[in-house]
Amino acid sequence: VPDLIEAVEKDKFLYVRSPNSVRPWQHVLDVLNGYMVLMKRSYTRKSSFESFNFSPKVRQVVKVKNVVDLLSSQLDYKKIKYKPIKTNKESIILRLNPTSAKKILKWECKYNINECIKKTASWYSAYLRKEDMILYSKKEINNFFNLT
Repeated sequence: VPDLIEAVEKDKFLYVRSPNSVRPWQHVLDVLNGYMVLMKRSYTRKSSFESFNFSPKVRQVVKVKNVVDLLSSQLDYKKIKYKPIKTNKESIILRLNPTSAKKILKWECKYNINECIKKTASWYSAYLRKEDMILYSKKEINNFFNLT
């Protein structure tokens, strides 16, 4: 995502090296919400720290290409080139199991992948328009936490 935004800012091509890799994409507010739920639990139970994976459901993970296509479409940016490169440095499939977070903390992502991309594109569009990002981000945070 940051590479795409940099390409947009500089009006350059984005070269995607691992378009078929699978990643557990989620919005940053979903992750932060998970940590807040965990902190509240740890504080109220005065328990030791437990470890949880805050990630989308396994069936909601998508390929890099899908995310790039969705986000570049939202940003109306077409300078994308897919150049698969074989490397031993990156895993093709990265998945996390959020079952414990759901069972124990009653946590799960509020945004599905489409909402995640839409919110991300909106935030970066505001950034590129040089809006007041503190004000914009506060509004997005408030909207997020008002979701049921």
